[in-house]
Amino acid sequence: PPVMIERVMANGKLLTQNSGTNAPLIIPPGQQRFEFHFTGLSYVAPEKMSFKYQLEGWDPEWMPADNDKRMASYSFLPPGKYTFHVRACNSDGVWNNVGASLAFIVEPHFWQTWWFRALGIGLATALVAGVVLFITRRRMQHKLDILHRQQAVERERTRIAKDIHDDLGANLTRISLLSKSAHGELENPAQ
Repeated sequence: PPVMIERVMANGKLLTQNSGTNAPLIIPPGQQRFEFHFTGLSYVAPEKMSFKYQLEGWDPEWMPADNDKRMASYSFLPPGKYTFHVRACNSDGVWNNVGASLAFIVEPHFWQTWWFRALGIGLATALVAGVVLFITRRRMQHKLDILHRQQAVERERTRIAKDIHDDLGANLTRISLLSKSAHGELENPAQ
């Protein structure tokens, strides 16, 4: 039996396709519930018709349809390209293997696009690099401060050692001069 898709609804609103074109139906972002209504033409026992459907890109296999409702519904489809297929079977068990199909595209929100994700990854990388750079600079500054303090302590030690050396050297020179003077006085007992 011939089968056709009667209407497509998103969030309870009827979606229309450009007539006369094979372009896929464009569905704006933010749609959460999708309904595909279909029917088949059979003049002999139409109540005994069977349907099965598949959403290419979502369903792994053909799904049997409720013959009374003649509808397929999907919730929270992620952004992407899909094709809805439906087939019908008459009361004799003969399937229409061609069936009907409808291609459609669920558009993503801006935060679901590749460029937004790339921008987010780039910003996250820059943030991590900035934090690492900041921490590294603080550690280096801390080490530099410690080295400056150690250098100041070494300069002070060197100054103190030089002063002690100068004082000690002056005292040793004085002792040497006094000892030479005393040695010279020993040779001249009269003085």
